[in-house]
Amino acid sequence: MKKVVIVLSLVLIFIVPIIQANSGDQPESKEDKEQVAHLQHLLEEEKFDEALGVALRIVKPGDGEIEHSIALLVSNGFGDYEQECRDIESLFWIQRAANSGHEDSVDWLIDTHVNGWFGLSPDPELAACLRRNRDTREIQSCFQEIDRCAPYDE
Repeated sequence: MKKVVIVLSLVLIFIVPIIQANSGDQPESKEDKEQVAHLQHLLEEEKFDEALGVALRIVKPGDGEIEHSIALLVSNGFGDYEQECRDIESLFWIQRAANSGHEDSVDWLIDTHVNGWFGLSPDPELAACLRRNRDTREIQSCFQEIDRCAPYDE
């Protein structure tokens, strides 16, 4: 039952933001629109591993909704990652989405550093830096780039 609730929650979490992200700010080309529609279809069909591959191919710098969706997929066990790499890759995409101004990702990143998620030790100073800088969009000044170990190419 828990797995069904998680899967249904993931579908709702991914489909709504992608639709919203593309309703006012349309993709640049017909191919981009087709890729987003394909991604939405995969999510509706609960083909999350395949959806992750598509999302990784179509994500562009600054696309906080898709970056956040990738972080959710990876952190929830989709994709071919060992646990250590899953944590690193999840954190990479959370940071990238937060840098793009995605509010939920900023909150997730703060909570991550408060609670010590993804194999990190709690870091209240970093969480405080993120809180101070969230409105100025300067959160990237609080942390360093992450060395990735992802099996996917961007």
